[in-house]
Formats: sequence, structure tokens, C-alpha cells
Amino acid sequence: MADIKSTRQTTKRISLIFCFIILLMSGCRYKEGPFMSFTSPDKRIVASWSLQHLYKNGEEVKSSEYAALKVGNVYAFHAYGPLVVSAYINGEIRESYTGTWQFENNKKDVHIKFFLADRQYDYTASIKKLSKNEFIYEYDDTTGAHWRLQMYAQAN
Repeated sequence: MADIKSTRQTTKRISLIFCFIILLMSGCRYKEGPFMSFTSPDKRIVASWSLQHLYKNGEEVKSSEYAALKVGNVYAFHAYGPLVVSAYINGEIRESYTGTWQFENNKKDVHIKFFLADRQYDYTASIKKLSKNEFIYEYDDTTGAHWRLQMYAQAN
């Protein structure tokens, strides 16, 4: 009787360890974090994100020649794919139109497409971090420049 009880306890422990390992492996989706999250990437990405740091080819820049790539712009990711980018251009706030986003590559990448100030942006970015408060992704543009955008969630 004691052997059966001991075997059951050992089986439970092994099952718990196995479940914990699976949970840890599923939480390690992005290189820069979070290490573990109980909220799905779908729910974490849906927010208004303020662009706070912008890097081009490894160097931090405050602005670029592209209207969508300026510190202070807001990227609003909505549930089920709509995206609105708001930018301050020539003294007025302009918003993108026909913007969309979609996860790819098992939610490790995000495909972003929108029009802003008569320019189309269409790229697939590698997500480096997606937490409740911070969103970082990187992509290469058509000229070969490497961009890194670091955004923070705006308070609701």
C-alpha cells in the first residue's frame, strides 16, 4: 500500500515538473521578455503605444525622414487587426488610414501595414519584447536600414 502511495506521489511530482517546464517554455516567446506572462500576446498588443526611442542602424535618433518614425507618435493596435498611427506633421495631428496588423511566425513577428502622409508602410517586424507596458520590435526597410522601435503603453 505504501509503495502505491509513493508511486502516485512520484507520478504527481513528475507531472507537475513537466507542466512547469511547458509553462516556462511557452513564456519565453520574446528575446527581451517578458520571461513569463499569463496574458496572451493578442491581449498584450491591443493598446495605444507611444514611440519613445527610435534606433536606425544601432544609433538612437529623435526623428527620421519618415512621418511614421518620429518619437512621440502613437501606434494604436486594435483587436482583430486594425491599426491607427497618429503623428504630428506640419503643426497638426494626422492619422493613418487603412492600417492593419497581424501576427506571423507563431506570434514572434508582426506584419504592419498603413498609409500616413501619402506614404505606405508595409513591413514585417521581429518582436523583441511585448509586455503589458513595453513593446519593442525591429525590422529592415526597403533601403536596407535596420530600425528598432521602443514603445510604452499609454495610460487609459
